[in-house]
Amino acid sequence: MNIEEMVKMIEEEFTNGQVKQIDWKELIRKLKEKGLERIDVDDALDEAERHKIIMLDRGFYKWIDPSVREMEKAKTQILPDVG
Repeated sequence: MNIEEMVKMIEEEFTNGQVKQIDWKELIRKLKEKGLERIDVDDALDEAERHKIIMLDRGFYKWIDPSVREMEKAKTQILPDVG
């Protein structure tokens, strides 16, 4: 299974935005029940965070609305001036 498919599984756990947050342990458990190894779960969660699909906050993975994702991506791409 490739990383994009695993990220899609994460999105499905949030039922594409209908579920707003899931306890981090619960999300890992659900993904492992679907047959993912723990290392793959970690990689998929990291990738989903990089793409601003989810974010970890106080022990919960929270869904980031697609309308906000581009703005969030732009925030992380602004680099400080080191000159």
